[in-house]
Amino acid sequence: MISFLQLLALLAMFQWALPNEIPYLQIYDISDISQVVPDYSYVPDLDLASSLRHQNPLRERDNITSRFGKNEQEIINIITETIEPDSWNDGTASIRLWNHKLLVTAPARIHSQIK
Repeated sequence: MISFLQLLALLAMFQWALPNEIPYLQIYDISDISQVVPDYSYVPDLDLASSLRHQNPLRERDNITSRFGKNEQEIINIITETIEPDSWNDGTASIRLWNHKLLVTAPARIHSQIK
């Protein structure tokens, strides 16, 4: 049998822990990291030394493929695979994409890891 004092102690403990476990909605703007910069494969390279020697200062570069940014689904996968993966599967947390923003409903401990 639980005494009255033990019950009060349990209630106080749960009352303190409960706000940290209540899921809330946080919106994260990921437009700055989700945009893909176009890949310009043919861009001439300006060689100033050859222009001083009165030669053609433009020379071809190798076709360098560089892509900056991540698409939104890759960002969602990174978050759900690295930050408490079980929480996304058991319904503790959810994540949705809307207009280059992540809508994350999760407890405070998960939001602190996303930030």
